[in-house]
Amino acid sequence: MTVKYMRNTFRWLLENTLWLAALAALAGFLVLARHISGAVALHGDRLIHDWVTSFSSIPGMTVLARVVTHFGDPLAYVVFSVLVLAVFRNRHITGAIVVNIVNVGVLNLILKHVVQRPRPDGLHLTEATGYSFPSGHAMASLAFYGFLIYLMDIYVENKILKYTGMFLLGCLTGGIGLSRIYLGVHYPSDILGGYLISFVYLVVYIRFTRSYYRKERKSIHG
Repeated sequence: MTVKYMRNTFRWLLENTLWLAALAALAGFLVLARHISGAVALHGDRLIHDWVTSFSSIPGMTVLARVVTHFGDPLAYVVFSVLVLAVFRNRHITGAIVVNIVNVGVLNLILKHVVQRPRPDGLHLTEATGYSFPSGHAMASLAFYGFLIYLMDIYVENKILKYTGMFLLGCLTGGIGLSRIYLGVHYPSDILGGYLISFVYLVVYIRFTRSYYRKERKSIHG
């Protein structure tokens, strides 16, 4: 009885901690959006941009940044969705992944047109169109790969494979954000804003769909 009580208490704390973290992320996003005015960079933008671009002296870094940033393109999400369908052979899971990325894409377009922040001046090392805040690549990568991390935690039973995959997807998500700064198409605050609001969205999306995936897990693993 005590073990069950402690387990339930831990789950309650974990769930509510995520909600508190989501509220904090939402507050941070709103504060950040309020302080952004036109194309004027924030003080932190300059510092972080200078630090990220300082790695340009490393041979092959620009090529690497261009490769990594393409993992935040729609084509990459299509490829990963097809792979998930091939592995799990479950159209419902793949459908949920597609709905997830469509949702966050629409949300990003709405927020961009509300804030209307132009992209940074200067040299762009890759093509980018539209407004700058929040970063679409940052939002979509966290929503998409973050959701895959969640699904791996539920469905993948091999712990080495599970945690390795989760770690690599997490690194990839962070790398995509850094690549957008390095390539000159986003302010660091665009990336931060994208991650913050995408985290809020992802917590809500998972909260309202998690019961379905638990049932699916039972049907897959017996």
